[in-house]
Amino acid sequence: LTMSGESTQYIAGAIAVNAGSLKVTGILGSATVPVTVANGATLKGTGTIGGATTINGTLMGNLNFGSNLTLSNNVELTITGFTEGEYDVIDVAGTLTNGGTLKVTSSATAPANNTSIQLLKAGTYSGQFAVKDLPEHYSFDEATGYLTYNNLLSALEQNNNLRIYPALTRGEIFVTGAEVLMVEVCNMTGNVLHKTNGNTTSNVINISNLS
Repeated sequence: LTMSGESTQYIAGAIAVNAGSLKVTGILGSATVPVTVANGATLKGTGTIGGATTINGTLMGNLNFGSNLTLSNNVELTITGFTEGEYDVIDVAGTLTNGGTLKVTSSATAPANNTSIQLLKAGTYSGQFAVKDLPEHYSFDEATGYLTYNNLLSALEQNNNLRIYPALTRGEIFVTGAEVLMVEVCNMTGNVLHKTNGNTTSNVINISNLS
């Protein structure tokens, strides 16, 4: 079922999606009308939901929420590129409460390290996803809604030098690769804390005393 147009004059009662899929491309309900999506049902589209919304089923697409949004089951977002309009964004005017499973699917070519895009926008954030099903080398921050790409091994440059950014990592790092001639351990500002020449195909670096 697809709903287009505006229904902002619907100011009483409640909206329930109990089964199937509802695609919203217009404006659904006013800010005083709560919306509930049942387990097994799906809410998707590019439109706006006026009232406080609870997702017990699945949320997909590029939807705007004029009030609060509570997630307790599945959120499925898609990335085809890293320019605005090439990835799904859920925009919440009020409080976004995270929960359930976040699944992000990407068909995009890997971007530069530390590239971030904001998939979930909100006035305030709370809660954590129980499961984050993300493409390889991506991380997601529930406190900001940003998805970040960081592939450590992509830092292997053409001159066969590898830079490692340990952040808060402690213990040992194992570097394996026949063509690694030099390994540098850097802090997050790029300053080199430790440097070692590559040793055949396996290198072990203890970074417990580095910061």
